[in-house]
Amino acid sequence: KLVRSQKTLHNHQHLICKRCFTMFKCDLVTKDGLNAEQRKARHTDWCMKNAPTRVEMPNRGAVSSFSKFLHQQRVPIVVYADFEALVKPCAPLDGATSPSTSAWSRPIATHEMYAVGVLVVSTIPTFQPTPDVVIMTGTDVVTQFMKFLSDLMKMVDRLYSTVVPMIITPKQKR
Repeated sequence: KLVRSQKTLHNHQHLICKRCFTMFKCDLVTKDGLNAEQRKARHTDWCMKNAPTRVEMPNRGAVSSFSKFLHQQRVPIVVYADFEALVKPCAPLDGATSPSTSAWSRPIATHEMYAVGVLVVSTIPTFQPTPDVVIMTGTDVVTQFMKFLSDLMKMVDRLYSTVVPMIITPKQKR
């Protein structure tokens, strides 16, 4: 009962896997004709084959740090992007569920993207596609961003497909 009240507010009876807390609604029969007990039994067979998991939270005040600097790898071109969105409430449902929702959930808000800022950082001196941050706005900002990335990808592809001969110094020849 304690787990069910944390996972759903519905008053239906549920069976819960005590190992992974997967819920099985009792008054539901699946397309393949399985009831909750059969679904839970099938799930338990699969669940027991996997090692148990447990989330371990860090101690208070603990700091994460990167120590495997040997495995670090520099990349010559990096794209940083930050989207801004408006959170707009959805219209309340009139009791009927839409195809995108089920009895388990209903949308309460949507995120509408209205702006994106993009910064391209390159360590290649001859490749500086944008001198500064590029800001795109509008209702089609995601489309604009994808076009920007596509154009950038083509420029990077041209850059990498250009063959430049290596200059070998006399010291390197020895």
